[in-house]
Amino acid sequence: MDLAGRGVYVAGRRVDLSLKEFALLETLLLHPGRVFAPEELAERVFGDPEKVGAVKVYVHYLRQKLFPEVVRTVPGGYRLGDEP
Repeated sequence: MDLAGRGVYVAGRRVDLSLKEFALLETLLLHPGRVFAPEELAERVFGDPEKVGAVKVYVHYLRQKLFPEVVRTVPGGYRLGDEP
């Protein structure tokens, strides 16, 4: 992930993400291993802790565009999928 250039690359190819998708992935990447409650991600990405449904939708989008394990659903919320 290129934060300055707002680019995401998988196997050398650029993957286009919306601003919200990028913000969600950026939040998770900047805090590896941390579990985020859906409400906290909704506040950080959408500015509204009640937009939990939108978080679920955008996690789905990221999984489709990148790879299914990019964001893990774990007890308490979501985290970067770098660990089982």
